[in-house]
Amino acid sequence: VLSELNNLPSTAKNKAKEVSPWLQGEDVASVLESVKWLIFSDTILITLHVGNLIDDIEKVKHWCVFNSCCLTVLYHLFESGLPLRGAITHGEFTIEERCVAGKPIVDAYQLAESLNLSTAVLRKETGEYLDSLYSIYNDNRKPTAIEKYLIPLKNKESEKLYALDYIALEEGEDARA
Repeated sequence: VLSELNNLPSTAKNKAKEVSPWLQGEDVASVLESVKWLIFSDTILITLHVGNLIDDIEKVKHWCVFNSCCLTVLYHLFESGLPLRGAITHGEFTIEERCVAGKPIVDAYQLAESLNLSTAVLRKETGEYLDSLYSIYNDNRKPTAIEKYLIPLKNKESEKLYALDYIALEEGEDARA
């Protein structure tokens, strides 16, 4: 598992090119350079600073690549026998060496801890934000392997949230068939 953790950034970068099929190679490569990884204790923190991106198409590209990286982490660690729970949020945060702070970090931690299954989900507000970004496409396209599911929570309730469908990364077959 340790070798898998060490190889995650390069594995994710390679897989991101496959999972976002409508992006051009140079788009993926430039965004991947901005993805940051911090692994500590039992936590894998993946961040992408979008800064002052104004163009919605550029924001979509960044989200596609970021989600692809997260999908790859879930898939490869699950296949290695280490199922994960995670959450994806957006907003202002700070990272200095191994110190992290910000509301999105806390929100992601709390949501991930509430999950009663192995996957990563988008916080409700983050899902709504992505819906608004993707509305620029007339064909209702969404990133590959992100679907809305009824997610079981530890408090015996459930909530309809977007989840990363890492089973869709199965090679050579449609895992949902």
